[in-house]
Amino acid sequence: ASVEGMDRQLKEEGESWKRELDLDNGSTMAARGQEQWPVPMRAIGAQNLLTMPGGITQSGYLHKKGASQWKIMKWPLRYVIIQKGCIYYFKSSTAAIPQGAFSLNGYN
Repeated sequence: ASVEGMDRQLKEEGESWKRELDLDNGSTMAARGQEQWPVPMRAIGAQNLLTMPGGITQSGYLHKKGASQWKIMKWPLRYVIIQKGCIYYFKSSTAAIPQGAFSLNGYN
């Protein structure tokens, strides 16, 4: 094989890897036709998320560090659902709307 042929093959392989492992932001990825990070749904209940097609990655209760009152820390329970690159947290597993939601875009 010639040096030029090997260079071309390496360049093509490198471009292929770059497309597969592209770490650019979502807008650049969308412009190239690649998968974009999901945006969390703001008005969806916990039970609706749990029964959506495509499934969930993980769900369960966690303690959230809250404010202190009279030097006593409060640690309220929150029901957390990880679904399609987003984290949702609710007061309970039957709550109608999330207390908060955010995308995992940018987290390692």
